[in-house]
Amino acid sequence: MAGKKIIDKRKVFYALFAAVAYLVITIVFLNNPVFPQTWLLYVGNVLFGIIVAIYLFAYSNKTNHKASAYSMLKAGHIVTTMGILVSVVVIACIVLFWKEHFANTPPQIRPDENHGLVFILFLDAIVGNASAGAFVAIIFPFALTKMQKGGAEPSGDLK
Repeated sequence: MAGKKIIDKRKVFYALFAAVAYLVITIVFLNNPVFPQTWLLYVGNVLFGIIVAIYLFAYSNKTNHKASAYSMLKAGHIVTTMGILVSVVVIACIVLFWKEHFANTPPQIRPDENHGLVFILFLDAIVGNASAGAFVAIIFPFALTKMQKGGAEPSGDLK
């Protein structure tokens, strides 16, 4: 394992792509940060998960569908973790440099009283994206692998 890189350009590209997709939806939410619009953040989580799934499809195709489920599981979690880190850093920058925008939030999520909006943003960026990315990273490797170690060949019409 001495020659293998854990992080390659493709993982970084898909992690950035997933983070940008999530952040675009987050910025749309921040343009009108009322509590009933928080569903937009979940749309961002779904987009994040879809892009991790696209990465896993590309990873599987790159290896001609011979990648082990474990290597795909590990790759999916690496992309998810890198995407979350980028999302959190960008949200921290937004919170630090866009302070005047947070003063107009509704009382339920007012930042000067309980930091509600900031809490919602960070919680969704971490927990929401981790849930979406981990779900995809756990389900898709087993669905995309042609044959697991020790498994039997498909019989009948399944070949």
